[in-house]
Amino acid sequence: MVHKKYVASAIILTIIIGFNLYIANQTQKDVIVLATTTSVENSGLLDILIPVFENQYGVNVKVIARGSGVAADLAKNGEVDAILIHAPSLEDELINSGYGVNKTTLWFNFFVIVGPSKDPANVSMSSSAREAFVRIYTAGENKKIEFYSRGDLSGTHIKEMEIWENSSLRVSAEDSDWYLETGTGMASTLTISAENNGYTLSDMGTYLQLKENANIKSDIIFDGDQILYNPYSYLIVSPIKFPDRNKEFALLFLEFLLKNSTMELVSNYKIAGKVLFTPISSK
Repeated sequence: MVHKKYVASAIILTIIIGFNLYIANQTQKDVIVLATTTSVENSGLLDILIPVFENQYGVNVKVIARGSGVAADLAKNGEVDAILIHAPSLEDELINSGYGVNKTTLWFNFFVIVGPSKDPANVSMSSSAREAFVRIYTAGENKKIEFYSRGDLSGTHIKEMEIWENSSLRVSAEDSDWYLETGTGMASTLTISAENNGYTLSDMGTYLQLKENANIKSDIIFDGDQILYNPYSYLIVSPIKFPDRNKEFALLFLEFLLKNSTMELVSNYKIAGKVLFTPISSK
């Protein structure tokens, strides 16, 4: 009799453990882990898109917001299912090294140079981003202004370094007292720069979000140069290198992002009457 009780208890325990493992496995399978940039998170766009996707497809999205460089590293380490970043050079590196597949450029906006309204470096008089950075450099060397860089290998930081290079200028936080690195995300860098009447390079979305909701004391001083073009791309982590990652649902999320109805949500998403992201294509 006792033996039968032990057998029954063992069977029940086995069923419970099996059920819990099944639930855990299903929970894990029904989640997409997405690494994206702080600029996308700060914009608030994903707060609009993700609930729609989750309701339509019954799949949850876990978002990890980091700079594009860190997001790319997460992909290389197989820690996420997909990434949504704005650093073309990093994206191409992931594709060429076999860590990323299905690169799809979804939307674009433009970087902007943000600074104090009095514009002591006369950046607003520039005819190009290159000239704007030369003016910032000159004013910095003359101890008139400070420039705040993210310094974090994010898409924004990579673009900033590209403009410095195109301007034939070398800058370093170690060698100057006006060029400062925050090592933080876009919202924090914008806030620090505004508090110190400095200049910085920002994506349009984060700037508008902070200007509207946090009333930061900085203005767009220069924009419009084609070098400030800022495309956002979605990549899926290679299922060959990381077969345990969830390619099926990562593809499903891409399908959702390319739908006409989703593109319309993106096109209609505005802050202070301005569109934050412009879709590149739709299906």
